[in-house]
Amino acid sequence: MAKVGSESREDLHSCMLTCSELLTNVDDPKVFKNLNLDDLVANPLLANGRLRHVMGILGYFVGDHSVRGLHYLKRVADASVDEAVYLYGVIKMCMGDLSEGSLYVDKLNWRAGT
Repeated sequence: MAKVGSESREDLHSCMLTCSELLTNVDDPKVFKNLNLDDLVANPLLANGRLRHVMGILGYFVGDHSVRGLHYLKRVADASVDEAVYLYGVIKMCMGDLSEGSLYVDKLNWRAGT
């Protein structure tokens, strides 16, 4: 069921309707983990990036996962999400890495006269 769900949400639904035995497997966490929901989102890559952005913020500022949170923020910043570019750049500068931090912030073209 997980394999079917990873290919298409519609195929999973059809399988569930055709066999009542398969319906009992739907509660398996593997099905939910692999379920392809891309067609429900206008831009799946953007939605995934926003999710990583939020995970990065929560990991860095709220939880005890600052390394993982910073990793997520960097991945989203590398995908050119402006908020993440800014936040990652400022965090790096605050950590003392002025060269990498300013490199990211400069991607936003905010300098006066540019």
